[in-house]
Amino acid sequence: MKYKYVYLIAFIGCFLNCTSKKEVHRESVVYKTVTDSIYTRMPGVLLKFGNYSVWQDPFGVDGFIHVIDTKTNKEIGVMGKIGQGPHEFNTPAIQRGTGNSILVFDLNSQKQGIFSIDSLKLDKNYYTPLPKSNNHRVTRKIQLDDNSILSLLPGNSMPFVLENNDSSRKEFGVFPINEQINNGYNIFQGAIGYNKDKKLLIYSLMNFFSLNIYERSDGNDFTLKNTIMPNINYKITKSELVLDKNTQIGPAEMTLTKDYIVTIQRDYEKDNTEESSVGMDFSKNPTTIFLYDYDGNLIKIVDVGIPLLRIAGEINNNELFAIGIDNEFVIIAFGI
Repeated sequence: MKYKYVYLIAFIGCFLNCTSKKEVHRESVVYKTVTDSIYTRMPGVLLKFGNYSVWQDPFGVDGFIHVIDTKTNKEIGVMGKIGQGPHEFNTPAIQRGTGNSILVFDLNSQKQGIFSIDSLKLDKNYYTPLPKSNNHRVTRKIQLDDNSILSLLPGNSMPFVLENNDSSRKEFGVFPINEQINNGYNIFQGAIGYNKDKKLLIYSLMNFFSLNIYERSDGNDFTLKNTIMPNINYKITKSELVLDKNTQIGPAEMTLTKDYIVTIQRDYEKDNTEESSVGMDFSKNPTTIFLYDYDGNLIKIVDVGIPLLRIAGEINNNELFAIGIDNEFVIIAFGI
């Protein structure tokens, strides 16, 4: 079957600004080390809360969430247990909650809850259960505000489900490739983030570059504002979408700051590492982050000077935390 091409859904000019046809500003930064060793086989999600960095250890049975004070570079405590008890999670996933809280949900059950960093600091009960939710095939979940939680379901007919405290449930959104396929769960996985000040939801894909920007109205309606995506060469075989082998992968990680959508991406003009050779060799990970404005225009490429695995920011400043690889996993901090 011949390959098909997907063209830009909206505003082709934004993508042209992201290509080598226009000179992109490049710079380097100097980072400081927050902690020089993270003892885990593979660190999970990294989050930033002011002067606290939060990282997930997927294998931490008696504490899968670690909280570090970046002023003192000391761990102030751990939260969460693996198990089947009332306050335990079998397969926990974490993302940002509201305020200084972490949203925790179980990938293989309906359990979800809020973990409070403030309560942990005061040595109080940090766990607040939330109403049960259908987490089947949910890959990402974020708390938009105290009343609503948004889930990413890449295998559904629409990518997003918005659940409110009043038990109402709404599906919305479109995938950047509009085809009826059976492997959407694999093809459309990615990262999501929400800037409540700008009322913008960002959806970034991993298997190919596609940055999707949704605008939230005063209610719970989201409108696709922009999609930035190059022409993608693919074919449909037995109802499955197969990307051309030369398709460049999308960002490995994404976070939001005050002024930027920040992604971990390889700068192929300076680094021609073959992605298929990377595997679990983290020393071959990209050392660069790409900074986009909230219209999706690439503003600059920043070389951090260390292979990067995770990135975390918050929308009230332009400071970043990252997990890098320097023989061991390390947490670093820097400004952009």
